[in-house]
Amino acid sequence: MKLVWDEPDASFLRVRTYAEWKIPANRLASRVGEDRGQMYDPVYRHLNRQEPGRYFPLHNKCNADYDAVPLWVNPGVVLLVLLAATFAAFCLTQAITLRQERKKPQM
Repeated sequence: MKLVWDEPDASFLRVRTYAEWKIPANRLASRVGEDRGQMYDPVYRHLNRQEPGRYFPLHNKCNADYDAVPLWVNPGVVLLVLLAATFAAFCLTQAITLRQERKKPQM
């Protein structure tokens, strides 16, 4: 069984993946200590070092006034989690219903 990456046309995918992930990451690495023009305050970051590592709410403050995480991210995370839970509940109810219908004796 051949994988997609073993195909001759996959070289295009390799080059594109490299271009999209590696090159922009290297460009951003030159801006360490800065986020959208806001400089990271080392004293503030040291006093609040546990804040960027929390799962929720998401924060990554450069200083006391500027948060690198946009305002829409936290409500978006909540919405996606609720959407995923709703979809999982729907799939579960559909599976249970289908199984019950299959068990019924047909007349």
